[in-house]
Amino acid sequence: MSETRPGWRLRKPDGSYKTGWLIREGKRYYLDAAGGSMKTGWVLLEGKWYFLSPDGMLVTNGYTVFSLVDFSSRLYA
Repeated sequence: MSETRPGWRLRKPDGSYKTGWLIREGKRYYLDAAGGSMKTGWVLLEGKWYFLSPDGMLVTNGYTVFSLVDFSSRLYA
């Protein structure tokens, strides 16, 4: 598994793939429900927008090209 390659997946001991939020080495990633692939860019989850950097890490307290993201990952357009 490469944490810098978009689309990586994490296989669980039972052979299935982890889905949902993953915290690894203090970094937060989102693995999609349709197969566990790591997501990047803007993702809408349960009515909230999150920005995941090109390496998949959740961006907090930062800027994207046209938006501000606060410490809770909320989008301010």
